[in-house]
Amino acid sequence: MESFLTKPLPVTIYVNGTPQQVTQQELSFEELVALAHLISGPNVSYTLTYRKGPASNPQGSLVAGQRVHVQEGMIFNVGATDRS
Repeated sequence: MESFLTKPLPVTIYVNGTPQQVTQQELSFEELVALAHLISGPNVSYTLTYRKGPASNPQGSLVAGQRVHVQEGMIFNVGATDRS
């Protein structure tokens, strides 16, 4: 039996309405915040929610340090708030 190394196919996800192609099977909170291209700074905090996820976890929210399995068409909403 032959074995083949395959490169992960890109999937399209939507971050704040903008399509993004990713090849990772999972993305972290921090990676998704970076894809959102929001303001940053010492007093900025972020909220992150998602929907159209896998059947085992179709919707929810993430906090810093968490990861989520991504699939084609998944929608992420990332918001920034200045804590000052």
